[in-house]
Amino acid sequence: MPRPPLPGPWSNINDFLIQRENLDLEAIGQTKYDLVIMDYSADLSREARFTPGQIARLKNSPGGERTVLAYLNIGEAEDYRSYWRPEWTSQPPGWLDAEVVGRPGHFWAQYWEKGWHSILYGSPDSYLDDIIAAGFDGVLLARVDAYEYFGERPAAQKEMVDLGTSIAIYARTIGGKPDFIVLAHNGERLSPYPEFTSAVTGI
Repeated sequence: MPRPPLPGPWSNINDFLIQRENLDLEAIGQTKYDLVIMDYSADLSREARFTPGQIARLKNSPGGERTVLAYLNIGEAEDYRSYWRPEWTSQPPGWLDAEVVGRPGHFWAQYWEKGWHSILYGSPDSYLDDIIAAGFDGVLLARVDAYEYFGERPAAQKEMVDLGTSIAIYARTIGGKPDFIVLAHNGERLSPYPEFTSAVTGI
């Protein structure tokens, strides 16, 4: 039995592609995928981030029109990102926590700390601001479930709710993108928080 149509712009989305590395925008543009989730950079660095022209062409490419979201990890810091500093290995900032087991180069971020927030959004060279400037339709928030690692912290869930909500509000107001899409990956357990479910586009 076919599923009922989704509301609004989602009514035209039937399938999606998620690819974070070895991106070939021309090849992706030849496909029929309605939704593409990708990194905002060709080699995951800020220096190789995609331009507004490249993203515009991908959204309106030979394969058809499509929605394009950027991957945004808000629960982990990644040592291959341009924000990473070599000295953090021996002198980590206060918000940087232990390395994620089984994921070399990924470190838990104390996501309630302002130092981490400043990397994610709110400055001309922050992660989210670069994504907005490039013309992406929205973001996929990854590691929303990082609160599970900090389970002994009483406010861990609520602090993740606050961060996800703040990112959505920032993009749509200060970022000037009122229709900016925010999808929360593994955010099901945050659904009891109405401020979160009203801020994100979907889980």
